[in-house]
Amino acid sequence: MRIGIVTLTDTDTALDLADALTQAGQSANLYLNQKSGILSIEEPCVYAKRLYDNGILSPSCAVKFYNFPRIRDPRSIQVVWKIRQDMLKDKIDVAHILAGPAEPWLAVLACVLKEKPIVSTIIVPRANVEDPLRYWVNPVNKLLIASSEIVIVNGQSLAASMQSQNKNRSDRIVHIPLGARTSAVKWSNKLPCEQTGTILFFGRSDRHKGLEILIRAQPIISRSIPRARILIVAHGEELKRCRSLIQDDKKFDIYDGIATGDFMAQSFARSSLVVLPYLSASTSGVLLTAYEFGKPVVATQVGCLPEYVIEGVTGLLVPPGQVEPFADAIIHLLQDDVRRHHMGENARRWAEEESLNITGQTINVYEKAISVHEGRKA
Repeated sequence: MRIGIVTLTDTDTALDLADALTQAGQSANLYLNQKSGILSIEEPCVYAKRLYDNGILSPSCAVKFYNFPRIRDPRSIQVVWKIRQDMLKDKIDVAHILAGPAEPWLAVLACVLKEKPIVSTIIVPRANVEDPLRYWVNPVNKLLIASSEIVIVNGQSLAASMQSQNKNRSDRIVHIPLGARTSAVKWSNKLPCEQTGTILFFGRSDRHKGLEILIRAQPIISRSIPRARILIVAHGEELKRCRSLIQDDKKFDIYDGIATGDFMAQSFARSSLVVLPYLSASTSGVLLTAYEFGKPVVATQVGCLPEYVIEGVTGLLVPPGQVEPFADAIIHLLQDDVRRHHMGENARRWAEEESLNITGQTINVYEKAISVHEGRKA
């Protein structure tokens, strides 16, 4: 079976999925937006070469890149049509769309690619706090649901909610957990050792990511753990706002920008733990990346994060938006190196074990999508 995986924003998930499918004996083609993530700062040809040279992708996995205009630019329909034509020429058996929040052009692709079965993963089923595109999320998701044979949601509670809201399509909305970030550790051939006391915040600094909570927690953390340092690898307007809240610049290392693959890998490797002070969320690729590097997490009890964090085993969960409980959880882990490392190993094992099941479940979904598609044509 040949699967065509397309995404505008979630390149990391696409890479991991393609690699997992290849290892399971399937074939995969990738159709990527060259303005997404690392691709926005690297030439596509250089990026593709690094994917193959680092063993992130098998040579049998073809990668194609597309230059999308701005999200509201109607010229994007030309790019969508080009992806459709390429998928037909590549003779894929199933198209798997990884749809981020309010990405209408991927919903359009699902509508125009009638010749092939469509599986869509809706990464953000509900709009996050203060998302500027929040009014687009539900309409785009509904169009994806209507145009796809099967829809995957990465959180069990969110899948149940979507099934309830779409009763006429509930049997085609399935829950499959987010897989491990196996590509993350392959970006760098030489990873640094843990720098004890390093607290990592990674990713976009949107308002719902709660970076302000971490910055306000720093004085409390430093009183108990003087050696503690906060490493922020992030980008976005919220980072600029939060910088003004910092009381002690010497306690922070801040990288403002999109991190290359090797810098990302080094950032996770040197950290003692990874924090997710989110005010709202669906799931989190950052959390699964932390697990792949054997790092425990301190995360908030929002969205489906409690489905991924085993309390006291792979990390600690705290209420969202509360500075003191968040700081206390970080202090608790930094004060006990043995327990922290043990939890990190638990996290790594959990991710590895789950990934085996996830790949099998995903292949079963593709087979079901093909069956549904053939039934529609009959």
